[in-house]
Amino acid sequence: MSTPHGDLLFLNVRGSFADMAGQLGERMGDQIHAGAVPFFATYLEAVLQKNSPVAKVSNVLRWATHRWVTNRLEENLPREFYEAALALARTSGLQPETLFKAYLMPESFLWLIGQYHKLLGTGPANGLGAPPSFGCTSAVVRSPLSSTMMHGRNFDYFGVEHWDKNATVVFYHPDDGIDYVAVSSAGILGGGITGMNAAGLTMVVHQHFLDEFDLDGVPVGYAGDKVMRHAHTIEEAVAILRDNPPVAGWTYVMTEGDTGRAAIYEVAPGRENFYVIPSSQHKFGYANVYWGADLVDAEVDYYPQYRRANYARQERVNDCLRTLGERDGDLAPVDVAGVLGDFVDPTTERRRLFGKSIANVNTVASVVFEPEHRRVWVGAGGSPTSKNWFIPFTLDANGSHTGGPDLSQDPFLPDRAWHHSAHGQAFELYRKACHRYWAGETDSRLLILIEHALALFPQEPNLHVLAGLLALRIGRAKRAEGAFRRALEQVVDPARRAEIGLFLAWALDLQEQRGAAKYLYKRILKDDACDAPTRKRARIGRWKRFTQSQAESLPLDFVYAGVP
Repeated sequence: MSTPHGDLLFLNVRGSFADMAGQLGERMGDQIHAGAVPFFATYLEAVLQKNSPVAKVSNVLRWATHRWVTNRLEENLPREFYEAALALARTSGLQPETLFKAYLMPESFLWLIGQYHKLLGTGPANGLGAPPSFGCTSAVVRSPLSSTMMHGRNFDYFGVEHWDKNATVVFYHPDDGIDYVAVSSAGILGGGITGMNAAGLTMVVHQHFLDEFDLDGVPVGYAGDKVMRHAHTIEEAVAILRDNPPVAGWTYVMTEGDTGRAAIYEVAPGRENFYVIPSSQHKFGYANVYWGADLVDAEVDYYPQYRRANYARQERVNDCLRTLGERDGDLAPVDVAGVLGDFVDPTTERRRLFGKSIANVNTVASVVFEPEHRRVWVGAGGSPTSKNWFIPFTLDANGSHTGGPDLSQDPFLPDRAWHHSAHGQAFELYRKACHRYWAGETDSRLLILIEHALALFPQEPNLHVLAGLLALRIGRAKRAEGAFRRALEQVVDPARRAEIGLFLAWALDLQEQRGAAKYLYKRILKDDACDAPTRKRARIGRWKRFTQSQAESLPLDFVYAGVP
């Protein structure tokens, strides 16, 4: 199905789990080879080698991760999932090793970061050079605000231009369970990430950073798929998830279309928090922040920018839903989609391009479920998918257990003016820079894209920070100084100001203004709002001048405009 912003693939598969996987591979082989699976399979290697401080030992870390984690997880995979993955590999032409590396990447990546943190502490772990690129948002609205339950969801994850450009809507018709629909990407097996079944149960997952892992646990995708195939209620879903304990930290946000009930189920190895949303609460939002007291303590503050963005999204989604609740009239899917496409920073009430916003460059999938009607609206095209056309699909399009487009409903575009606005055009330039950075584009060319984005939207402080960091890496310290000073004019958060102040000190050091740089380092060290990684780097800078060779090897984070 084609839209002005990109295509959506949809198909129906039937039979055993292995049969359905084989049909996926056979019918989507080209898209699978071009999509997220090959990208995920090599993601760890790319992270460890791309400007990472641990690049010199990347081969050892890669070997250890695959030997101790990926291989062990593969050995512990349930037989049903293992055979299904082999069937998909066989019919798609992928090597099984590639497929298993891709499927187990989420748990392997979390294990690597968690172990690095556990061994070296939060501050040093920040220097791994691997920023988190996930930050999903759920928004749930129910009666009396709307005539039907609506469950909106942004899936923010790695793989811009891979996941989003090969988006799929797969209708599964298993021999031994309930029909269900999965919104994912070509080659991603099952409905365990974003799905809804014929019983009217929706389920989406959110990821968390921990340093506790159970390598004998079950990968999140398979556990969630079992829920889709066999659970009729939230309680049945929780029972299945308890029988399939997690490897790492996750939250499942679930709703029941026929009853209007909703719940969150937060898990970590050996811990859980099951919370049913009170019937008097007609709306709620969820980001990647645990609610349960025991689980809050288990989360690792690995990357300050990521933490700040998560809490900002949690605050902002609640603000948006509160505003919707004050409106007259019945809410519709387009209203929930509007929340998913929001770019406002709740701490400043200003429109942002990226950072503390619900929509961002890694929003590679967006949906609004109407489970009572067994309908899902799916955003089509490149990120942020929540700004694109939403296409309606139904689990039973023609009365014969065949899913497809819901022809009784018209597609909608949440914000018709956005793509042609200065904000939308600046975002597209920034999105291209993000993708090209990962593809190996030169810093000079990336800086040109960012400068063009700044010409369209100069009020985005993170663009100035990115321009400054790129300028540092190519030896343009004076340009970097100007960019950081402009960013400081726009940023109010004390911790972020301290971090940008550190970058400014680096620019001054490179211009041999050592006295001014040392003054900034000392001021940062006296700042109680300063984050631990910034403090550590300022302490080093106070005693040792920042050099151009250090600047050239800085790892960059295009999602939060930082140095991970």
